[in-house]
Amino acid sequence: MILQALTNYYDRLEADPEEDIAPFGFVEAKISFCLILDDGGRLIQIADLQDQSGKKPRPSLKRVPDSGGRTSGVKPFFLWDKADYVFGYSPGGKPDRQREAFEAFRDLHLAQEVAIDDPAYRALCNYLRQWDPKLAAEHPLLQERWDEFATANFVFQREADIPLVHEKTAVKTAWKRFKESQASDTMGQCLVTGETTSLASLHASIKGVAGGQSSGAALVSFNADAFVSYQLKSSLNAPTSEAAAFKYTTVLNRLLARANGRCLRIGEATTVFWTEGEESFADEFGELVQGNAEDTETATQLRALLEYLGGQRAGLPEKIGDLQAPFYVLGLLPNAARIAVTFWHVSSVGGMVERLRQHYHDIRIEREYDERAKRADPLFPAPWQLLRETTRDGKDIPPLLPGGLLRAILTGGPYPGAFFQAIMRRIRADGRINYLRCAALKGCLSRDPLFLNNYTLPDMSLAPDRTDQPYVLGRLFAVFEKTQRDAQGGSLNVTLKDRFFAAASTTPASAFPRIIQLNQHHLKKLRGEKQGAAIVAEKLIGEISDKIDDFPAFQSLQEQGLFALGYYHQRNAFFRKKEVAEEPSPEN
Repeated sequence: MILQALTNYYDRLEADPEEDIAPFGFVEAKISFCLILDDGGRLIQIADLQDQSGKKPRPSLKRVPDSGGRTSGVKPFFLWDKADYVFGYSPGGKPDRQREAFEAFRDLHLAQEVAIDDPAYRALCNYLRQWDPKLAAEHPLLQERWDEFATANFVFQREADIPLVHEKTAVKTAWKRFKESQASDTMGQCLVTGETTSLASLHASIKGVAGGQSSGAALVSFNADAFVSYQLKSSLNAPTSEAAAFKYTTVLNRLLARANGRCLRIGEATTVFWTEGEESFADEFGELVQGNAEDTETATQLRALLEYLGGQRAGLPEKIGDLQAPFYVLGLLPNAARIAVTFWHVSSVGGMVERLRQHYHDIRIEREYDERAKRADPLFPAPWQLLRETTRDGKDIPPLLPGGLLRAILTGGPYPGAFFQAIMRRIRADGRINYLRCAALKGCLSRDPLFLNNYTLPDMSLAPDRTDQPYVLGRLFAVFEKTQRDAQGGSLNVTLKDRFFAAASTTPASAFPRIIQLNQHHLKKLRGEKQGAAIVAEKLIGEISDKIDDFPAFQSLQEQGLFALGYYHQRNAFFRKKEVAEEPSPEN
């Protein structure tokens, strides 16, 4: 199903005149430099092809002949390659292996010299015949720039020509004939297309998966006897035609190129997505999950969609596209020399919109009324912002957690238990109970069937009439902390939250007696300095205490989460400005 959907996507892009996707036999590769040769094969100049638009130069994508993947052995690429192959030298390499790589590169091209009648190709062959790898390190065009050249990819150009050698018509025609002649002799039924045709024994590498090898890794691969079935080795265990293998690998590599907006990376997880309909919703989906939009038009469309998802807009904005069009999401993780599929979800554009709407409804909670927090935290937090709250350093997010969270968002299922647990661990570790963490807690509790068996859905803002004991205890704790702050003039090095929050939320019966005792001292001091504030505090403590039956000896993890929401809501109520109107409810 995954390979079939990718193959169909390639066919759609190929049929679109506005799209420019590599045809069979060619591939998009990262190219940094071009070696310019004269007719005699002498290297006369090195042109920089890197993209200079960012802070640092980066390789540009060029369409080059597809020579297949390369592992640890020596395998030259046709008309492009790294320094080891085109020069027979790069700093720190093994001389014998580099010489072998250059000789293989030379022999591959000289073998095609007769078949390719083109002056640019002859110039390349002349270069390969006369080049001495032993002199490469001291060549005047190379010796000062090996730090740039060591890991770069190179292409070739004849001095008198504008096209690169591999872009010449005669060269491309000869390459296509060569690829056709190399078709596999193994015939069988393709699992993707159902046709009986030649099967690919090896599939091209997939590049761009976060944390994976720079040379890429295989999505379909069998390299041990334990995987052999009916004597079918390599990739023949999953019979795929050469055309289908080319199509799915080409379009997946295109999706993984970050510039196209179809790739998301959260921690070590990489997610790609596409649709069979118009691409406008796919654009906005990527911006939505990433949490940013660079151009004004996309930002306007995104805001309109967010308002709909949040219940602030009655109808869907324009340019969403066909709601019935299929929408695909594929999650990938690197796994040694292979790529592991973490999740695969098929829906429709309309289904995705509704899932996103439900997600934002479930995590919707009032923001902190601290102005700095209000500016920093968006009304619609992106998944990566929620995940960042699970660790002290965003780089430490568990690799499977992003996929689990995204799967829950896309399917409408419960959020990962590990996500909820990680948020609670961070709260206990650093004592920060902020908007993003409470939004995550509210979402997890809203989809937890065990929690909902005993409690009602969490509220978006303070619910004074709610009688759930964990929620009420959280509110009471917030009042005690506020009383302490008022009694001490607002400046405290250590608050009740810093000292007692973990114990109060986990084992109320042992923590609250001590907290109540301290509160009596704080009230006594407050009466002597701010009589009105003391009366207000005592009244609120009494109202909340009337809803408490007893202090439980222990609270479950879900009840601790509800305790944190009660604390957060009550604290926000203290700092809410009277002139600030309530945010509209999603149901309105």
